[in-house]
Amino acid sequence: MTYGAREWRAYLEFRDRLRGDPRAREEYAATKISLARDFPGDRTAYVDGKTAFVQRHSIEDDR
Repeated sequence: MTYGAREWRAYLEFRDRLRGDPRAREEYAATKISLARDFPGDRTAYVDGKTAFVQRHSIEDDR
């Protein structure tokens, strides 16, 4: 990831959203726990599930 690139800014915006929104933060934590439980040996499925969450909660979607 390149510093200052679009992907970098999106990462920081998502991080800041989680810091500022306790409900989103709790939902993200619950999502990660559920994914780890459902896909203990499948890192790809775990990452795909997290990616889907991030995309649904991205700041860009609010614009």
